[in-house]
Amino acid sequence: MTTENDKRNITITINGVRIPMVVHGDKEEELTRKAAKSVEDRLRAYQNSKNVADNETFLSVIAFQFARKSMEFEAQLDISEFAEEIRLLNDELDEYLS
Repeated sequence: MTTENDKRNITITINGVRIPMVVHGDKEEELTRKAAKSVEDRLRAYQNSKNVADNETFLSVIAFQFARKSMEFEAQLDISEFAEEIRLLNDELDEYLS
């Protein structure tokens, strides 16, 4: 049985480059491997759709896409914090008016 505190070494491969990593637990390993696969899948899709052999350009575009998506998720999380605060204020207002 593994726990989230289990530390293990894994190797992922992106664009033919083997990258050693340390992960903690099954969930982090699964997430790391899925992320590497997602990058590889996107890289292959770009390579198949474009006649450019410059993988660095493709990897730069992929990095940008992931960074942008990450920022979108962060913005959504920030909004959810405000939504919770508004809900609490509404509850207090309802209680006061009752």
